[in-house]
Amino acid sequence: MFGARIRQVRRALGHTQQEMARLLGVDQSTYSRWENNATTIRQEDLDRIAAILRMRAETLFGKERLTVAVLTAEAEERIRDLERRLADRDQEIQALRERLRQADAREAGPGRRKRPRA
Repeated sequence: MFGARIRQVRRALGHTQQEMARLLGVDQSTYSRWENNATTIRQEDLDRIAAILRMRAETLFGKERLTVAVLTAEAEERIRDLERRLADRDQEIQALRERLRQADAREAGPGRRKRPRA
């Protein structure tokens, strides 16, 4: 069933059941039952799982062959997304540092000493 495929993909991408449950807004026990095929999963929940795992629902249903290439492509896309987010954060940090430097320069003014930075 698809519960085993969800588990396989989740593990391959480095997610835990707890993390998946948190992202989906369900109890970890509910998520575990889905992976163990102990309860029926609603289509909207399956779609949300597929989105979190960055896969098409068809792949999780087993209609598409789950290969290392598929998992690698999905993992690489996730890595690129995280790299983009990190680059955005780095830019924000640099902008904040520049604003702080400018504020320090204004505060110091002519003839004043700059305050030491920790």
